[in-house]
Amino acid sequence: MSAYTNVIRDLSVGELIQMQWEKNSKITMKEYDKIIYGKTASLFGAVGLTAGIISFADENKKRQLHKFGVNMGMLFQIKDDYIDYFQSSENSGKTQMKDFINGLYTYPLIILKEKANKKEIAEITNILSLPERGVTEVLRINELLFIYSIQKEILIRLKKLSEELLTFLREFTESPIRKIMIEKIEELVED
Repeated sequence: MSAYTNVIRDLSVGELIQMQWEKNSKITMKEYDKIIYGKTASLFGAVGLTAGIISFADENKKRQLHKFGVNMGMLFQIKDDYIDYFQSSENSGKTQMKDFINGLYTYPLIILKEKANKKEIAEITNILSLPERGVTEVLRINELLFIYSIQKEILIRLKKLSEELLTFLREFTESPIRKIMIEKIEELVED
């Protein structure tokens, strides 16, 4: 039962952290990872742990399944942020740049701020503090994302996470479910 109370706590804490930081220009990757963990990865981790519990796995396997779920949740959320910035609305079914237009600091902007110079960081902060962001601001942010190869940087992180997940899955006997999971993880890291 503690696994389920922990995930409820993590979801609540993640929501509170997000409310505190989502529009705060001082957000760091460490804080954002806490948000991702609390709001997404902890839930995926609980699902992994549940698989271990209902299959009567030993404690080590339960920990591995929990870690697999957490990594899957991280991959899922980072991919969601990636889609928001780098995939067209036609391909994703989502409004492109919606998080940016809403003034939210998500994975792409946080990485951009880590790489940008002081002048650009001030510019990014100023743009995000505007009451509204339009075409001019979207074009400028896209230019900075391109200059600093943020899309490539995120794809590298996604690939690293997917490799950890695939390595874990390959330890299991071949089955239709294993095959589907591998295919879906590989799809998540496609551009």
